[in-house]
Amino acid sequence: MKGKRTATTLVALSLCLALIAPVGVAWGYFTSYATTRGSVPISLGTSTDITEEFNNWTKTISVSNTGSSPVFVRVKAFGGSDYTLRYDGDDLWTPGANGFYYYGAPVEAGQRTPDLKVLIENVPTNVKDGTEFNVIVVYESTLALYDEDGNAYANWDNILDTGSAEGGEA
Repeated sequence: MKGKRTATTLVALSLCLALIAPVGVAWGYFTSYATTRGSVPISLGTSTDITEEFNNWTKTISVSNTGSSPVFVRVKAFGGSDYTLRYDGDDLWTPGANGFYYYGAPVEAGQRTPDLKVLIENVPTNVKDGTEFNVIVVYESTLALYDEDGNAYANWDNILDTGSAEGGEA
């Protein structure tokens, strides 16, 4: 009977030890947990800036990455029904969804895209110098993401930076 009692006591002590051992870890969590109040703005380091020049019924556009992370950019121009707009850029500028022209490579921090020209066509022949018109240019950027093979891609559901430039004078 004494051997049975000793075995039972050892099993009970082992069981108690097994149940009590994780308490130190849990107690460490509860003693290190802290709360705070307030807020701090978090910047992903992405911002872009558009440069636009107008000459001879052509808008020359480039987008600079003034942030610290690579981004993809897209551009779209609106001229109303009075003008037809035709895009002319290098091979990396391609037409895409919703009338945007997409620059096909990530723009690294501190770099800018090659020029994209928007040619304004169907201009009346009797336009006088100083005549005002509006061709609005809208651009957007999104953070460059990378797949498991290291290939860059854009997620246009997450637009980080947007802006526009408008106007012109004949």
